[in-house]
Amino acid sequence: MLSIIIPVYNVERYLDRCVESVLSQTFRDWEMILVDDGSPDSCPAMCDRWAEKDSRIRAVHKDNGGLSSARNCGIALAKGDSLTFIDSDDELAPDTLAPLMRMLEGHPEYDILEYSTHQDYGHPQGKDTLHRFSERTYSDFTEYWADAHGYEHCWACNKIFRRHLLDGSSFAPGRYYEDVLLMGKLAPLQPVIHTTSQGLYLYRYNEGGLSKAYDARLVQLLEAQLDIVRDLHIDLRSPQWHRLYMRLVNVQLDVFRITGQLLLPEVKVGIKPYFGVSSLIKSILLRLFGLKRMAQLLSRL
Repeated sequence: MLSIIIPVYNVERYLDRCVESVLSQTFRDWEMILVDDGSPDSCPAMCDRWAEKDSRIRAVHKDNGGLSSARNCGIALAKGDSLTFIDSDDELAPDTLAPLMRMLEGHPEYDILEYSTHQDYGHPQGKDTLHRFSERTYSDFTEYWADAHGYEHCWACNKIFRRHLLDGSSFAPGRYYEDVLLMGKLAPLQPVIHTTSQGLYLYRYNEGGLSKAYDARLVQLLEAQLDIVRDLHIDLRSPQWHRLYMRLVNVQLDVFRITGQLLLPEVKVGIKPYFGVSSLIKSILLRLFGLKRMAQLLSRL
C-alpha cells in the first residue's frame, strides 16, 4: 500500500534508528526501499542486513549520484499505491503512519497528504521548531502556497504522495533544494493537498546535513522559489504575498552577501512582523532604503 523510500549515504550513526522508527509503526502494509547511494561507510552492509531481517525491506546499491538520483531510483522501483520519503538521519514518531494511511484510504481525492514536522529535533541548544498543520484541503495550489504558506515547508519528507504524481525523473539530479523544485513541478498539475495535524516527522538536527550548507547553492533556492512565483503568476506587490516576499528577502540577503547577485525585484511591503522581530526590522529597512541598498548595508555587517 505504501512505498517508503530512504536514500542512504554516510549515515551509519543514524540508519538503524531511522529504520527502527518505521518497524515500530502500528501500520504494517508497507515496503521499504533502502537506496545505498554509493555510501563509503558501513551503510551498504547495514542495508543488506536489514533486508535479510524483514522481507518488506529491499536494499538497492548504486553509484553515488546524490539525493535526487537516489530518490528517483527508489521511485522507479516502488510498487506502492502511495509513496513517501524519509531522510536516513531522520525518523518517524510512533504511530505516525496508521492515521495518515486511514485518511488516504478514506479520501481517494487527496493527491498529497502533508503532516506535521518537528524541525531540528534534538538541537543541542533547543533551537527546534514544531510545525503543526490544521485540517484543511486545498484544491488550488496557489491557495495552498498563500494560505498554508507552503513555501515555508516544501519538504518532500513530511508528505505522502499518490503514485501517479511521481516518476523516475521527479527530482532534479545535481540540483540543491530539489524539494522546492519538485513542488514547482507539481504545481501545474493542481494536486489536491490535505494538511493534517496527525502524525509527526522528526527532522533531526544534523550539523553536517545537506540543508545546513551555507554557500552559493542558496542561489538555486532563490531561483527555484522565483520559478514558482512566475509559474503561478504571483504578484509579489500584492499584500497577500508580502510574507512570501519577506521570506525570499532573507534568502536574497544571503545570496547577495555571498555572490553579489540581486535576483529579487524591488517591492514595498507593509511594516509589520511577518514572522518575527527580524522581519519587522527588515520591513522597516526596505521602506527606508529599498532592497539593493539594504543588501549593500547588511552585507558589510
